[in-house]
Amino acid sequence: MGDPGLRLAEPAGDPVPQMPETVDETGLEFGFLCDLALKIVYSDTNCTSERVAEKIKLPLGIAEDLLRHLYR
Repeated sequence: MGDPGLRLAEPAGDPVPQMPETVDETGLEFGFLCDLALKIVYSDTNCTSERVAEKIKLPLGIAEDLLRHLYR
């Protein structure tokens, strides 16, 4: 069996990263995220901001910011 003296290390800090609330918090460039959102919209003609957020795995607020920027 296992060594009774062997212990597993406790995870340091929060094991799940915090969801970013802004584009800056993603660590990704704004232009890269806009390009990604544009590809999603182009490939799905019935696309919604919720769908973009789901596809890029970021909060709805960030997806809406990207789409607002692209709309201008």
